[in-house]
Amino acid sequence: MIFLYILILSAHSHSGNTDTSGCHAGLEPYHCHGASASSQVESRWLEIQEESRASIAKMEWQNTLEDIRKMAEAKHKECAKLSTKEYTIQWNPVTGDCSKPYCNYGFKEIDNKCLKVYVPDNSVYDDKTKSFACNYGFKEVNNECIKVYVPDNAHYDDRAKSFVCYYGFKEVEITIDDWTGEKARVCISSHSSNKHLNE
Repeated sequence: MIFLYILILSAHSHSGNTDTSGCHAGLEPYHCHGASASSQVESRWLEIQEESRASIAKMEWQNTLEDIRKMAEAKHKECAKLSTKEYTIQWNPVTGDCSKPYCNYGFKEIDNKCLKVYVPDNSVYDDKTKSFACNYGFKEVNNECIKVYVPDNAHYDDRAKSFVCYYGFKEVEITIDDWTGEKARVCISSHSSNKHLNE
């Protein structure tokens, strides 16, 4: 109301004759008094009120966002305290509650528990399968990684986890210990005979 009074007072604070419309120039730019001036002041007053409401609404919205951020941060810390080395629990912004525990790297869920994955020598942990994968040149045997035997005249095939004889050679089984009967598979020339090898 003080601002309105000042505007009205300033509209009447200078001299000068007005025309038939109640307007004049004088020492000021051409302007109007009377009803027109009041209308201008009222319009400006309404603009100020609207700007004030918009400013207040913006401040309230900013305060609301800050409150939400603080609440989310507090919930996140609260849920994080429930986490262990086996599993992690996080705050779910959709439900507003702590999430279901999910197993950490190197662990997998078995019977609603997060158990550490066994990783034998000569292998690495595979997070996609939640298991171990044998290194190149090794294959899984009884939950262990055993080196693949590669005889002469052959190369290792990682897809087959075995050896493949070179071109011009063939794979045969020979007895390497007559006493124990131990046998082995080797690569011999395609022109050789098994009988000759066993001798």
